Amino acid sequence: MKKMQRMPAKRMRTMKGAVARRRRRKMIVMNARRMIAAMTILKCGAVRKNREQFFEMMMELEQLKIEAQAADQLDKLAEALKKDESKRLKAFENKLKHRSEEYSENDGTKDKWSSHMFSRPVQTNVI
Repeated sequence: MKKMQRMPAKRMRTMKGAVARRRRRKMIVMNARRMIAAMTILKCGAVRKNREQFFEMMMELEQLKIEAQAADQLDKLAEALKKDESKRLKAFENKLKHRSEEYSENDGTKDKWSSHMFSRPVQTNVI
């Protein structure tokens, strides 16, 4: 960026009246335009950086939304599995009840065999 241009003081003193004022205004306007151009260039760079940061934040937000949806789906799946497991567990308990009822019906014969097996002395070989 160029420095603001100023007319030499010597030359300004030599000019009289309206000409000097016009020259000064022209120099002020030119310098102002240069400053505005420099500021817009800086702003464009800042806007570009801000835009990049904005897009990065939006991508992160989108990623977080996707992760939250996945977590919700996992929770729903876990609940469904719990329900399914509870149904399976109930069915398994019913089977066990049914079998235990069958065994209790056959307890008479079962007691005979168990008493017969345990009535014999256990032989151990001691070397």
